[in-house]
Amino acid sequence: MNEFARDRADEPTADWHYGQRDILAAVRGERCEHASEPPLVRWRSDHGDLNRCADMRPALDAEFEERHFSWEPYLHDELGSIVGETLGRGLVEASAIRPVGFGYVGTPR
Repeated sequence: MNEFARDRADEPTADWHYGQRDILAAVRGERCEHASEPPLVRWRSDHGDLNRCADMRPALDAEFEERHFSWEPYLHDELGSIVGETLGRGLVEASAIRPVGFGYVGTPR
């Protein structure tokens, strides 16, 4: 299972994500919504009702015995094919952004 943990984003991660989204929108001639808000405020507004890892992990662990867990780049999926996983992984490895996705493999209890 690959999942998105919105609570993992920090200011540099949100800043990079929205910078990429705003550039892509500008290239397409689209308007950038909420571009004047600070990136982390914008992130929380856009993702506030989505998954939190702190909520998902206990639920998964109650039903499954964990075999694998890893933090993974995820934001490239939201940005489309222009921004690839290789760039996201490189930025995570350089500690420029935080991984906000996770991979989980478990067997039923």
